[in-house]
Amino acid sequence: MNRKKQFFNRLDNLLPNLRLGNIFIIAYLVAAPLITIAQAAPKIRYEEKAIELQKNAVNYRLNSLEKDKITYLRMLKMLDSATTIEPTYALAYRTKVIPLIHLKRYSEALGVLRKSRTIDPTNLKDIIKQGIIWESYLNNAVKAKSYYKQAYEYAVKNKNSKGSKNFYYDEVITYCLIFYRGKEEALAYLDKSSRDYKDKKSLNQIKYLGTLLRSTEVNPEKNKSVLEGNN
Repeated sequence: MNRKKQFFNRLDNLLPNLRLGNIFIIAYLVAAPLITIAQAAPKIRYEEKAIELQKNAVNYRLNSLEKDKITYLRMLKMLDSATTIEPTYALAYRTKVIPLIHLKRYSEALGVLRKSRTIDPTNLKDIIKQGIIWESYLNNAVKAKSYYKQAYEYAVKNKNSKGSKNFYYDEVITYCLIFYRGKEEALAYLDKSSRDYKDKKSLNQIKYLGTLLRSTEVNPEKNKSVLEGNN
């Protein structure tokens, strides 16, 4: 297995695997805290067996030498067992998106994302993933945009409710704008938000993210890779 493939496989089991066509922006966005709107959610203790099944499903995919269909069907079997044990285990539902997409079971993928959202409504990636399925697999850009808009509005609302200058919130909004209005709008927002910061750390983050976005091609085909992440 070459190093690039190993790198991508590792990301599948890490934080928000946001592959948008450029290896450098992947590294940046994986490190960035973009999983939720930044609302503190209470930690829930799940049955150890359910957690183990979810991890096993991900690891099985990374290490399987079998044909893809067999791999994804076995992943689903493990994940179904996990959600049977723990019906509110959002991560297990979210992970099901990966095999369901590869098996072309798009309606079911949308269904598990809806379920995940009822459990973890602050996860913006679940909303964006719904949009990507509608746009990139079901060829309905209008429907997709309604989800991208929803994620963007949640991000803006959350920033406004905090009433503080924290680049994290602008980072999340920029990410949502990539899908909702495109790279140029995201860059315009990023440039505008830079005026609110004087500290070197925030300004360096803004500059770095802007450089990465400018060097990255973003389109519906590239966006499919976001569905590979299970967070």
